[in-house]
Amino acid sequence: MATGSCEAKTDSVPTPSGGAPTRLVVFGGLLLVGVVLMLFSRAWDYPFVDLDIPEQLINNEWVHGFTLENVRGILRGEGLVSYYPVRALSYAFEYHFWQLEPRGYKRTNCLLHVVNVLLVYALLLRLLAHDGVEENRHHRWRVFAASFAAGWFAWHPLVVEPVIWVAGREELLMTMGVLATVHFYLTGMQLTAAGQR
Repeated sequence: MATGSCEAKTDSVPTPSGGAPTRLVVFGGLLLVGVVLMLFSRAWDYPFVDLDIPEQLINNEWVHGFTLENVRGILRGEGLVSYYPVRALSYAFEYHFWQLEPRGYKRTNCLLHVVNVLLVYALLLRLLAHDGVEENRHHRWRVFAASFAAGWFAWHPLVVEPVIWVAGREELLMTMGVLATVHFYLTGMQLTAAGQR
């Protein structure tokens, strides 16, 4: 009896596009990318925010290069004001490309935010999917609703600080990890349901 209820739940796990036409889904995603770039690309020319960037990036020799010694030091917590090793490792990797040029680090934060917005969009498409709905108006509504909600997430004041402030990157990385985990879970449930058929 419990097995049957479990199978019923896993059978209804939505696909990544939610069954909507690919062109419509891609258009919604491109629109969201455009919104993020429009909102945040002006900040690329701003200097570093002088709160804790000097200690975390500018004056921190441990993130000035992606060497084995620096990676070990970062993982041991040496030279870190706050222990966010993934953020520090990303600084060390980027230092190779940007040195201490703020524009590169801000572009990376913007790119991470774009990925998060698209992950939210894809998650909403999955959650709004209805099995057996074939009418185009339902697909359009689903894509519109997912685009609107993901667009709200894209410009919400809570996400402005992590995108513009380079030291706020850990929030972008954490959000990406959480969203990716939810997608992996839903995909795993879908594959399990397909394997049980």
